[in-house]
Amino acid sequence: MFAVTLRRLAGLFGPGGITLFLLLWFFSLPVSIYWLPVIRLVAPLLLAFLVVILSLRFGLVRLFYAEILLLMALSWVALHPGSVQFSGMFLVIGIDLLIFSLMPARKTMAIDTVVRLGLMFAQFPLCAFLVTGDAGIVVAVRRGLATTDFSADTIAVGAMALAALFLLWRAFRRDDVESAGLFWIMAAMILALVDEKVLVMPEYVLYLMGPLLLFTVCLEAAYDLAFRDRLTGLAARRAMDDFLRRLRPPYAVAMVDIDFFKKFNDRFGHDVGDQVLAKVASLIAAVGGGGRPFRYGGEEFAIVFPGRRYDRVEPRLERLRQRVEDEGFTVRGIRKNGGGWWARRGGGRQVGLTISIGLAGAVGGETTAAAMKKADQALYRAKKRGRNQVCINT
Repeated sequence: MFAVTLRRLAGLFGPGGITLFLLLWFFSLPVSIYWLPVIRLVAPLLLAFLVVILSLRFGLVRLFYAEILLLMALSWVALHPGSVQFSGMFLVIGIDLLIFSLMPARKTMAIDTVVRLGLMFAQFPLCAFLVTGDAGIVVAVRRGLATTDFSADTIAVGAMALAALFLLWRAFRRDDVESAGLFWIMAAMILALVDEKVLVMPEYVLYLMGPLLLFTVCLEAAYDLAFRDRLTGLAARRAMDDFLRRLRPPYAVAMVDIDFFKKFNDRFGHDVGDQVLAKVASLIAAVGGGGRPFRYGGEEFAIVFPGRRYDRVEPRLERLRQRVEDEGFTVRGIRKNGGGWWARRGGGRQVGLTISIGLAGAVGGETTAAAMKKADQALYRAKKRGRNQVCINT
């Protein structure tokens, strides 16, 4: 289970973390001062163009709004040189990023986009008024802050740190790559406020670090859509084909099929069927032994054990089969009946759940197609012999 969690963390936060580390390393080099004027001229529009194109192409609405927000903030800095209080600006951006993370990850209507962009644009003049305005309530707020023992930067950093923790939790809890990217942007802004020498200038967050982090997350999210099954969280069949193409014998392949899965769908509905798939996938992901799990299609899964012979992994597969049988499945879903009323089907009731497994090994010059065919034949025998068992095709 620890290895599974570690892989999840690496997949979610690895790309953004590596990008941020490389940027910090670049800024620490003396030669960076010669490149920064060129980067400042080219990077904002180029990265914005790439992020907007990728986010719209793949429906990454939250990343689209985040990039537009950074462009608006950078424009405001350019129009008001030397007068921008970055603690307030970064706090506003942090609140926006927090709101973006709560948005549904889907495309929205044009009118929604126009309204949101208008509100985003209006917030910067409003914040400037709160900082410099002379209205009574504004002056009272500033005096109240002045009487505290904390500076504006400290208050902003504290608030953003709490928001960053929420983004961290949300990204891990929901396997949300976009929230992970927003977390790293928040981390960059916090570093800029804590010690400007780390990032040289806070503006770098707006015109280079933020857009580059968003571009990295766009690439990761696009890869995620292509090579990962969103329902189960496992790598998809395309990822398995790519993995097997680069794999050399010896290795073992196991095909896993949920027994009588169609009956779950027919009796309880497809929503419960999806829950069954997710349940079995979570158990398969914890198989251990170096096994790489994949969603093969429908109710079938595949597990590849690189560098392992089939006889070495059979005990693990047997434990997996036994664990699925022992845990079963608790039906909590509801389904709409033909009369238009909502009727609970098996709510909170424990039902039996088993899997059949076909195992084969690839040795010598055996091709991937041959190994997969042997595993599929073993799975067929397991189902013919009564299901809920592991069969080996040597």
